[in-house]
Amino acid sequence: MTCKMGECKFLQGNMRAEKRIEAVDDLLVESGMPAGCIKCVHLEEGNKIDIIVKEINTFVHHLKTQPELTRLEKFKI
Repeated sequence: MTCKMGECKFLQGNMRAEKRIEAVDDLLVESGMPAGCIKCVHLEEGNKIDIIVKEINTFVHHLKTQPELTRLEKFKI
């Protein structure tokens, strides 16, 4: 999770985080995982915990429905 785009107290930390997520995703693909197994969530103005939890749960559901990940079921996403 990062702070709102353009409002990071660490200058461009949230933009760097997005680039790092892309790099990690590329590494995961190289190791045999499907693309999109990692995600960066940017906080927005007025985000409430229930919105954040819903976004995380949606992503977890996405991961659980990826056929390429069924062979990794022992890791229990």
